[in-house]
Amino acid sequence: MSYLITRPQPEADKTRRALDSMRLTTHLCPLLNFGKLTYVLPKANEISGLIVTSTSALRALTEEEIRQFTHLPIHCVGRYTAINARKAGFMRVNFNIENSEVLIKEVLQEPVQKPFLYLVGAERKPHIENVCAASGVKLIICETYKMTPRETISNYTLKHLRAGHVTHGLLFSERTAGIMLHLFAKYNVEEFGKQIRWYCLSQPIAKKIIAHDFTAVWANEASHESLMELIKSEI
Repeated sequence: MSYLITRPQPEADKTRRALDSMRLTTHLCPLLNFGKLTYVLPKANEISGLIVTSTSALRALTEEEIRQFTHLPIHCVGRYTAINARKAGFMRVNFNIENSEVLIKEVLQEPVQKPFLYLVGAERKPHIENVCAASGVKLIICETYKMTPRETISNYTLKHLRAGHVTHGLLFSERTAGIMLHLFAKYNVEEFGKQIRWYCLSQPIAKKIIAHDFTAVWANEASHESLMELIKSEI
């Protein structure tokens, strides 16, 4: 019996450690690869602060690039992103932003004239930038990374799937769920995937695979901690 972790590195290791602490067997199968993009950053005196919705956006920056902004306020979605921002050297980190809706409220309340630097990935939902634009909040959007879908499943993973050794799986995004469905169909292992109990970070992710007759449950809150609590409750 093993738990299939589909998130990319280094986040996959965080999840593996959490499952290891529950004495559960894990199997890493990242479905996205991280890649750094070419970008141009503004000067620190040209912005009011930073907005970050993913740790990956920060990971793409060098230590020298980060150092010039560490005195500015940074609004991070999720405690994990905020913790990593503090580790990177940022001194004014907002730890109270659970999702993009809370982030937008926090940003709109600030009486600023300079734009915010919004560090993002190449693939993203435009909700935050659309709301900010409609509210008159200026953003400098900087795409720092791109997550590329995996095109293959390793023979090692396929062997374990076909042998029925993988009994549980974890999905952290609708995009990853779509990649999983595509690859399982490509390698004719859908029947084995339908025997897996999938733990999803949110209901929309679960609905995406339930529509294909996969079994899925989801966390009460869209957080890593809540998902781990769900798994722990079912052991």
